[in-house]
Amino acid sequence: MTAKITFKNQILASQFFWVTGGMILCIMWYFQFEYTVVLGLIGFQFIFSFPGWYLHVEYYLKNRNQEVSITSNSVTVKDRNEDKHYLGNEIEKIIYYTSGSGFLSMNSYYYACIKLKSGEEVIITRLMTPKVAEFVRTLHNIPFERKITLFADIS
Repeated sequence: MTAKITFKNQILASQFFWVTGGMILCIMWYFQFEYTVVLGLIGFQFIFSFPGWYLHVEYYLKNRNQEVSITSNSVTVKDRNEDKHYLGNEIEKIIYYTSGSGFLSMNSYYYACIKLKSGEEVIITRLMTPKVAEFVRTLHNIPFERKITLFADIS
C-alpha cells in the first residue's frame, strides 16, 4: 500500500471548515449580512476552525513531497532527495495518535508514528491517507499502541 498527500485527502480532512463555512454563509445571507451577525459568525468560525487549520498546516509541512509504501514486513519512504527502506526487524512499534476532544475541527486530524530501533521515526498523517490506522496495520507482528490526546500535533 502507498500513501502520499493528495488534494482529495486535504479536502476531506478539512471538511469541518467547508461545511461550517457554507452554513455560516447561509445564516449571514438570511440575516442580510447584518454587521453584528457577520462578526459573531466569523469569530465562531475562527475559534472552532483554527486548531484544525493549525494541524492541517503542520501535517502538510511534515509530509509534503513524501510517499510512504508499506508491505507486511517493510516500510519505504520516498522523499524528494532520498529513498529509505526499513525492514520489519528494524521497527520497534507503531503509535497511533488521535484527538479525544469534542472539538470537531481537530477530530479530523490524526497520525501514526512508526518508531524505529535506530531512534528515527516515520510519520504518516491523515493528509496522506484517510485510514491511517488500517494503513500502518499492514505491517505484521509489530506492536501497535493507540494514544488519545487533546490535540494530535506532531511534536
